Amino acid sequence: MMPEARNGFVLILALALGVLVAFAGGSLHKHPEMRVELNSGENITQLRDRIRTLPPDVRRRGVKVVVPPGRYVFSESLILDERDSGSPDCPVVWCSKDLRDRPIFVSGIELKKNAFKKVTDPLLLARLDVSVQGKAVEVDLSPYGFVMPIGTNINYEVGGPLKVPSVSVDGKCVRLANYPDEGWCEIAEIIDKGTVTGAYSVKQARERGMIGTNEVVRGGTFRYREDRPSFWNNPVLIECFWAFDWRATIIWTKTIDPLAKTMTMKSHHQFGIKSGNPRPRRWRALNVFEELNEPGRYVIDPETKKMFLYPPNEDFETVLVSGKPCATVKIDRAHDIVFSGIDFGESCGSGVELTGASRVTIENAHFRHQRDWAVYGTNVWDCTLRTCDVTQVGNGCFCIWGGDRRKLVPGNNLVEDCLFEDWGTQRSSCGYAIEFHGVGNNALHNEIRNANGYVVTYKQNNGLFAYNVISNTTWGVDDAGAFYKGLNPSMRGNRIEYNYWRDIGGTGGHGSCAIYFDDGDSGDFVFGNIFENCGRSQFHYSNFGAVFSHGGCSNIVRNSLFVKCDRSLGGWGWKQEKWETAIKGRNSVRWQNYDYKFLKDVDCRSPEWRRAYPELETFLDPYPNEIRKNAAYDCVAIDCPAELRYPQKNGAVVRKGGYVAGHWHTNDTFAVIEGDPGFVDYAQRDYRLKVDSEVYRCLPNFKPIPFEKIGLMHKR
Repeated sequence: MMPEARNGFVLILALALGVLVAFAGGSLHKHPEMRVELNSGENITQLRDRIRTLPPDVRRRGVKVVVPPGRYVFSESLILDERDSGSPDCPVVWCSKDLRDRPIFVSGIELKKNAFKKVTDPLLLARLDVSVQGKAVEVDLSPYGFVMPIGTNINYEVGGPLKVPSVSVDGKCVRLANYPDEGWCEIAEIIDKGTVTGAYSVKQARERGMIGTNEVVRGGTFRYREDRPSFWNNPVLIECFWAFDWRATIIWTKTIDPLAKTMTMKSHHQFGIKSGNPRPRRWRALNVFEELNEPGRYVIDPETKKMFLYPPNEDFETVLVSGKPCATVKIDRAHDIVFSGIDFGESCGSGVELTGASRVTIENAHFRHQRDWAVYGTNVWDCTLRTCDVTQVGNGCFCIWGGDRRKLVPGNNLVEDCLFEDWGTQRSSCGYAIEFHGVGNNALHNEIRNANGYVVTYKQNNGLFAYNVISNTTWGVDDAGAFYKGLNPSMRGNRIEYNYWRDIGGTGGHGSCAIYFDDGDSGDFVFGNIFENCGRSQFHYSNFGAVFSHGGCSNIVRNSLFVKCDRSLGGWGWKQEKWETAIKGRNSVRWQNYDYKFLKDVDCRSPEWRRAYPELETFLDPYPNEIRKNAAYDCVAIDCPAELRYPQKNGAVVRKGGYVAGHWHTNDTFAVIEGDPGFVDYAQRDYRLKVDSEVYRCLPNFKPIPFEKIGLMHKR
């Protein structure tokens, strides 16, 4: 065999082996040469320091760090840096000694029962229900470096999660005392919407004449129906969907009037208190001392830094308070590290924080009860999160920033074979299961289910979202999408392929959808997806569909099935004047100016961008009266209504067409089928198509969707 042929054969064989190993969920890493275990009486930080004493050439040949079962509590972050790195072929592997009894890393301070004392202050006892008096206990957290990130001195609304420390008693998490304990209250009446600044700062709003020069900025006032708030001490933290149902924020009360049953807020909401969406405004109170009325509840006073606890039982032994808003493990500019079979529990910050890291893998891990993110990474490259289960996380699950958008260099970060459910416990909207920023980061074979808000956002270019199952999500928000992209049409080239979307959306007014291209978002590709029971709306003026585009163009939906969806494709087009305003930078708010996003954030006229997106040649210089649309080809609506009916209060019924609405071009390749189109098993939701399916007869160019390959690689 000639040398060139032999080399080619070896290359093909190596590539084939790599594909097989990757498919099996393994890696090409060599077996580490050295095994290190935790010594008796040694903690994890000391174990890390002992490994650092190994010669660098030993670490580069691989180290296996074996962690025995147990609950490991970190009062400070475990930091791994360059000194803790391995090599591309031989990483440093932190792993469980026994997967049947896995170690769990948590951050916080452990307090014994004798650190607590009964609540005896008469003024405090008077604020508690009689049944709780004598049972509640308290502890002063100030000696332990406790930080309350949202004190009463804050006079602006807070959009992120409430980072009050998580608390567990004898290893079981207890809950913050909120009102109501579950769900929401509804505003009875809006008395004063407060100052409105819209998308502008107070200074910008004054310059635009929205606020008078000497006008005092004021919070809004609303009337409540319930009796409980009249007994609360002011101030109280209120979380509310103040104007729209796509975002809730938190504001302190300025006053509570128990006779009038009104609350006035300390700061304004940017859009004021109003019914921007049709449903009633929803609110709830957080961290309320008077609501410490059930076992397993706690409250933290941000001023005195005392924690009050109604313990789940009187004979408790240990309380873990995750007091500092920092990650349990920080991987800082390190590389070639693997965490395998190690779980992450309570943290007031994230479970793992990656900064400038590369080739880091976290696999076979469970994430629970982080107050912020399970994993948060910035400037990360070639990192993998694989076969992880994430639930009961306060904010979102995985947020990764990777890649160079100006040069379109991919970050090559991967989320694969992960299960996400019941997250966003401290944030009622906008906490995503997967959030990617940058270029070329991918999510494959994941299952995402049971969440009230958004699910995925791609604030990036050239990403892939494929073979995922998304179900029972986005029911607690309105004018929203499970997969959301918006505000920046330069973030394009993403592919959404071979996913199964089921039961997306709730009973809001405008509607909700599976995929939402918002505020001019453009240039993405949807192929081979199956949508079931998606795209709901209650009001006749809404054009929501399973896939919805607000203002965007050049998005393509192809070769997809819509099963029992109210509407398959929805849209709301922008007039050319609005495009020109955005493109030519006439808005004083930077995020609304596309010239900034195309020419400052990135340079769409650079050689890299011209090669990747030739369609942008005329994007910033539109033709007069140019019509901007999206396109859908070879799609099928199955058992979808041809007409949508919307009953009105006066008894009339407004009728609107189903299937497609808005600025979509279908080229007569959109088919409608009633009944079973030839699925393998329609009743059992086996949506593989038989070879003689009616879909192929209606659309000869329709390609089979590999339904059997969609979802988790390892079922659990």
